[in-house]
Amino acid sequence: MEEKKLELFFRTNVFSAIQLTREVCKMKNFSKEGGSIVFFSSVMGCVGESGKSLYSMTKGALISGMRSLAVEYAKKKIRFNCVSPGVIVTPINMNQPYMQDPITRKAEEGKHLLGFGKTEDVANACIYLLSDASRWVTGQNLIVNGGYTVR
Repeated sequence: MEEKKLELFFRTNVFSAIQLTREVCKMKNFSKEGGSIVFFSSVMGCVGESGKSLYSMTKGALISGMRSLAVEYAKKKIRFNCVSPGVIVTPINMNQPYMQDPITRKAEEGKHLLGFGKTEDVANACIYLLSDASRWVTGQNLIVNGGYTVR
């Protein structure tokens, strides 16, 4: 792992989330009923896969940090949770090497029992975690991956 890549991945996936959280919590825009903050992790923060150790480390760090933040902010009724998607069909993902090769793509899609996800699948998970429907949910990692981790 190159030092530059390590720094880039942690800066992008971890430091930015912490800095944004710091700013949001400083604003004191939360009511007495509290609020909700959702981090975007990844299924790779929960499982291991060859060639993804750096990415997995950063996403795992978000999950661990979110749990501690949930404890630290519980008195203020600010809930912290993560959403960890599997492969979602997006323009960025469609350009990945595993999506370009039809054989590799089919194999990857087969790992997701319900096929690849859509952006709406992740958005709906976020809507739940940001709404009062999840008012008693904090410190959790909601895995939205079409069955990828079932096996």
